[in-house]
Amino acid sequence: MVKKSGLWPLVEYSFHAPNRHLISSMVERWHPETNTFHLPFGEMTITLDDVTQIIGIPVMGRAVDKTGSSVSVSYLKYLGDMEDIASVGWGAATLAHLYRQLGIASRAKCRQISGFLTLLEVSSFTPPCLVDPFA
Repeated sequence: MVKKSGLWPLVEYSFHAPNRHLISSMVERWHPETNTFHLPFGEMTITLDDVTQIIGIPVMGRAVDKTGSSVSVSYLKYLGDMEDIASVGWGAATLAHLYRQLGIASRAKCRQISGFLTLLEVSSFTPPCLVDPFA
């Protein structure tokens, strides 16, 4: 049933324990003003294409209207029909949530982070999408 929703890859990754040292070092390099990691060789970011390639969940579709740490109850109706869930751009929502959590975690006194950290870990090992500061 979950496979019909297009969210099966999240189930497969849900049992993964994140690498705390890697996550911590990536958070230290995050700049929320530009949504990029500042690395010795330049800036790098996670893109929607990365979400598609790494996780394999849909990035195109209806938007997820999320505010704060909750999701609008209007999305409960999509949980009744598992095939209808695939029409929502969950990948875009996942990336937006990760960006927000990186911004919060990069503050001096923050000691925790939430979000789909597997995306952060895997993207740190893939060839970087460098941002050209002169483009």
